[in-house]
Amino acid sequence: LQLCQRYYYRFNMTTYGINGFCENSAGFMSGWGWPIPMRVAPPLVTSGTGSDYSVRIAANAIVCNGVPTLDSNSINGGRLQAPVASGLTAGAGAILYSPNNKYLDLNAEL
Repeated sequence: LQLCQRYYYRFNMTTYGINGFCENSAGFMSGWGWPIPMRVAPPLVTSGTGSDYSVRIAANAIVCNGVPTLDSNSINGGRLQAPVASGLTAGAGAILYSPNNKYLDLNAEL
């Protein structure tokens, strides 16, 4: 499994969420580490559109208005961001997830 995850990793956003925090009223951010170091810094591939992802803060789920993006990535992890129109509380803990059975892929294949 670890040899495979060096090249490809799929994160199911329905079963699991990604913990992070609200950078401001319109942005979620998380430092996201890969299960094992990948072959190269992988690009992020999303399934669906922005409205397929949501940020949960306290009891509220706020629908994203763009797909999650990845920057500052390396073979070990990266910074995951997700935009919403508004409604987040800066500094508050939050979870990015997909109620629509979508996923995030990391692909470092040859």
